[in-house]
Amino acid sequence: DVALSLYNHYSSFTDLSLQVFGLPPSPSFEEFYAKWVAQDGAPFWPFFSHAQGYFDAARAHDNILLVHFANLKADLPGQMKRVADFLGI
Repeated sequence: DVALSLYNHYSSFTDLSLQVFGLPPSPSFEEFYAKWVAQDGAPFWPFFSHAQGYFDAARAHDNILLVHFANLKADLPGQMKRVADFLGI
């Protein structure tokens, strides 16, 4: 979702915008996505390392509960109990 949205913005940049930001013309989505994944969010900003920083910080605090979609799909009642217990309700 992030990559596709970013690509849609990038591909609509004018020549002047590309020049101001020092960016090459927009490649195909496939080329853009391959580079974006391989180079941590290139050509814009670090994406995966940025998200990892938030994840690591969240894990270090006992007042943040990480809920994983796969766990919700596998055991919705159990995960809802887990969330309720965490919230004290």
